Amino acid sequence: DESINFAQYQPHGVFSKGGQTFIFSSNSKEGKGGLDLYESQIKNGKWSKAQPLSGLINTKENEDSPFLSESGDVLYFSSKGHEGFGAYDVFKSVKENGEWTKPINLGMPINSPADDIYLSINKEENKGYLSSNRFGGKGAMDIYYLEDFAQPRFDCDLYVNKPFTVTFDLSKSLDNRSSALDFKWNFENGIYKYGTIVKHSFKYPGTYNVSLDIIDKESGKIEHDEQIEEIKIEDVDFVGVKMNQIGEVGKNQHLDASVTSLKGKEIRNCFWKINEKILPVDTVVFDTVFNEIGWHQIKINIVSFDDSLATFETFCQEDSIRILSAEDYLRELEKEKLSIDSSNNDLLSSTVIDSLLTKGAGFKLNPVYFHFDKSYLTKQARVILDDNISKLKENRNAYIIIKGHTDAMGENSYNEKLSARRSVSVVKYLQVNGVEKARIVEVQNFGESKPAAPNTTENGLDSPKGRKLNRRVEFQIIKSK
Repeated sequence: DESINFAQYQPHGVFSKGGQTFIFSSNSKEGKGGLDLYESQIKNGKWSKAQPLSGLINTKENEDSPFLSESGDVLYFSSKGHEGFGAYDVFKSVKENGEWTKPINLGMPINSPADDIYLSINKEENKGYLSSNRFGGKGAMDIYYLEDFAQPRFDCDLYVNKPFTVTFDLSKSLDNRSSALDFKWNFENGIYKYGTIVKHSFKYPGTYNVSLDIIDKESGKIEHDEQIEEIKIEDVDFVGVKMNQIGEVGKNQHLDASVTSLKGKEIRNCFWKINEKILPVDTVVFDTVFNEIGWHQIKINIVSFDDSLATFETFCQEDSIRILSAEDYLRELEKEKLSIDSSNNDLLSSTVIDSLLTKGAGFKLNPVYFHFDKSYLTKQARVILDDNISKLKENRNAYIIIKGHTDAMGENSYNEKLSARRSVSVVKYLQVNGVEKARIVEVQNFGESKPAAPNTTENGLDSPKGRKLNRRVEFQIIKSK
């Protein structure tokens, strides 16, 4: 049939389950180059003129050995033209709205730097056979048995990222007049800190602009503002996803794993898993919509290639996003703004703090405790705060630092914000009940990083009593000279 046999070399093909569709490889001059994949269908008892598959499938190199799933909606094939690990790699494409989607490299261990071709699988698409001339075989092309291969695996250990902390130091450039000035450092996302020496941790690699405001203490006016040179966090190791920590239900969310940086390695694949569903995408950046309120877990599987060693390595990472109703989302954004404001130490500058530090307060302020994942003040917490307020009113020369904490349940980033919200609740209560804003020298939010008690028992089990003691706001007393 010339509808199908129209080229000199057409080596391999596959029929759909009912025999109505035939996909095959051909070196036709009408193709993009080398072997391309074509499709023909039976219409009125005759095969239609074969048409090349969409431009997403065929390349200038060879595409060969097609295989269709039981449903006919998933196409497996080998290609030398799509980005892969070596020679022929096995790819997967899904038919959506009548079109084949961008092929996904099945990754390791299916593919290797050698030729991997002639995939044949069962109807469940979880077992099959493959021909490969990879290293370690017995000859040229060997047959390999595959099991649970159709989806990338997310069982590797989570990569542990190190903080990117930068110290900003003005101490060597100050003169006698500097004691009358405050120095305000402005970082990303509205975060700012006071001091002649400050440390700031950047969450992701990238380029950041940091500015400095020099403020007259007496008038509060900015005498000079300047842009510090760009801070570049690069040539570092980092595996992660840049994303919002909260989102509105039904709204688009941008997930960006392109912030991943691995020295000396090229990122070849990035697979995604949301909750328990592995997505049919292989990309470092994509958008998605969450239609259910609650916590959603995001996992990535990164496959990298080290050219100098000719080796592949897999890295896993996870994060989570909390999806809220429209009303709760707006409320949470306002809380987050308050959290940033309270953590910016804008209540008193560090130079004033230094002038107040002294030992021997002579009295104690008790910590207040919170329910799990809550930042509102309980009745018992208000009783403790009332007692603390009475002590502060009796000791008018005392200043305080407020320190927010959480237990270790949940993500670090979420707990940092939760500890800040708890601090905000305490600050507001103190101010409403007569503690002047100027007496609250600083607000520090530690999340889960400074527990008062172990969150787990010695044998690794959960410790509810320990976690209860960690859900707290503490007070450090500073007396003026």
